[in-house]
Amino acid sequence: MRRTAILFALFCLLTPIARAQTASPTPLPQFDVATIKPIDPTPGAMHMVGIRVYPGGRVTITTFPLKGLICAAFEVNYWQIKGGDAWTEKQMYDLEAKPVQTDPAITYDVRHSNNTTSDERLRQMLQALLIERFQLKFHRDTATGQVFLLEKSGKAMPMTPSKEAYAKMYGEGYSGDVGFAGNRWVMYNTTMPQFANLASNFLQ
Repeated sequence: MRRTAILFALFCLLTPIARAQTASPTPLPQFDVATIKPIDPTPGAMHMVGIRVYPGGRVTITTFPLKGLICAAFEVNYWQIKGGDAWTEKQMYDLEAKPVQTDPAITYDVRHSNNTTSDERLRQMLQALLIERFQLKFHRDTATGQVFLLEKSGKAMPMTPSKEAYAKMYGEGYSGDVGFAGNRWVMYNTTMPQFANLASNFLQ
C-alpha cells in the first residue's frame, strides 16, 4: 500500500542572514532563554543521549546532531528529511531552553520520548530556535512512499498498561523509553504513537 507522506527539504546556511520565513502564517512562540552548544569533542568523553521535559516547560536535549534536533522540533523521522550537508548529521549539540515564566504558570505536557516531545507549543519553540540559531530554511513537500500498518496479531501481546501517568524510573524529567535491542523491542511508559514513530525508522 502506498500513500502520500509529508516530507521536508532543509537548507542549512552558516552565514548570517535575515530570519528565515517559514510556511507558518503566524509567528512561532519562542523560548525566553536558550543555549545550543557543541558537545565536548575530547576522545573518550561520556555523553548522555536523549530528551527531557520538566514541569514548567524546560527542555534539555543532549548529544543530538542538527538533523536530530530538526526531527524533535518537527516530530518527523530522518527518512522524512531531504537536504543538508554532512555536518548536520555528524556535529553533536547539547540544548537547554526555558519558556517565559507566567503567573499563573502555563501547564505543558511533559510526556516525551527519546526523540521528541508531546507538547506542540514546545515543538514550535524548538522550530523557532533552530530557525534563529542555524538560519534554518525549509519547505514542505509531498512524495508517495511505502506505508506500514501496525496491527494486533492473534498472539498475546507482551505488554501491560503503565501504572504511572509519567515515568519516574529515572527521576524528574524522564517520561518513557522505547528501543530495539537483542532482536526485540523494550518499552517503558510509552504510547503506541511513540512506538510507531520510532519503529518507522527501522522499516524504511
